[in-house]
Amino acid sequence: EGERAKFTCRVVGSPTPRLSWYKGDDVIITTSRFKVTYDGIHHLEILKTKLTDSGDIKVVAVNPSGKVDISVSLEVQPKEYMGANLKPTEKSYVSKLTLKHVEQSDELRDAFTKSKTHFGVTSTAEINRS
Repeated sequence: EGERAKFTCRVVGSPTPRLSWYKGDDVIITTSRFKVTYDGIHHLEILKTKLTDSGDIKVVAVNPSGKVDISVSLEVQPKEYMGANLKPTEKSYVSKLTLKHVEQSDELRDAFTKSKTHFGVTSTAEINRS
């Protein structure tokens, strides 16, 4: 899923056969998702496959001498999620929050209230007592 799928077919005949690609009973033409080209060899490219693209892809060649067709089966695999393998967590709630007052020494209080300069940036930390 989401990858390119490419098909090629070489047809030889006289007069030169007209070739058509089919998905099920629907003719495939060039769109934003499908690219049908010919450069001496017939090409069908599905630019970004979807799961619904799975099934038979048929190519039919027709000229005044007759008709020939061949089918191939396309199986599109679901895209694997490549993100982090996260597991669901249980909901948790804080029902009670208790703040505890801790006595501080003057030295510790001064350490947190004085301005400090680190690499030209000044930061101030303060502890408020309640």
